[in-house]
Amino acid sequence: MYTIEEISAHLEIRDVLQRYCRGCDRRDPELVKSAYFPDAVDIRAYDAPDATPAEFARRLVDGFGDLPEFSQHHITNVIIDLDIEAGVANVETYNLVMHPVGPQTSLVLKPEDSGTHLRIMGGRALDRFERRDGEWRIARRVMLIDWSRDDLPGNPVWATIKQGLRPGGLGADPSYAHFQGA
Repeated sequence: MYTIEEISAHLEIRDVLQRYCRGCDRRDPELVKSAYFPDAVDIRAYDAPDATPAEFARRLVDGFGDLPEFSQHHITNVIIDLDIEAGVANVETYNLVMHPVGPQTSLVLKPEDSGTHLRIMGGRALDRFERRDGEWRIARRVMLIDWSRDDLPGNPVWATIKQGLRPGGLGADPSYAHFQGA
C-alpha cells in the first residue's frame, strides 16, 4: 500500500511530465525549463547534442521556426521506481509525439520539399527525478525513439478555425487565458 507521501510524489512527478509536454506544445521555454533542475542534462537518441534545460528549451522554440501548426506530446504508460528516503525516482514514460515539419524549420525532411508534413513518433523518456527543497523535477533525461513516421502530408485547416480558437505559442494559445480565469 502506498503512503500519502508516496502518492503525493507520484502525482507531483506526473505533473512535471505534463508540464513539460505543455511547454513543448506551446513553445514556452520557461514552462519547459520548469520541469528540470537548472543543472539537469537532456540527452536525445537522435543527433542532437546533450543540453542543459535552457539550451534544450531554446532549441525547441527555434526549431519550429514560424510554422503555424503546433505539436502534441502525449504521455501514456508512466512507470515510477520511487525511493522516498533518498529523494530520487527512476521514471520511464512512454510518449506519442506529433510534430509538424517543413522547410521553414530546422527540422526539414528534404530541402526540395515545399510542403508541411507530420512526423509521428513513439518513444520513451528515461528520467532521473530528484526531490530538492521539497520539489520533484527532472535531474537527467534520456529520450529514446522507438519508431517514427515522416511520410504523412499535412493539410492545415486554419481557414475554418473560429477566431480566438486557433492554437498558438507562448501566451497566444487560448489555454493561457483559460488558466488565468479569463
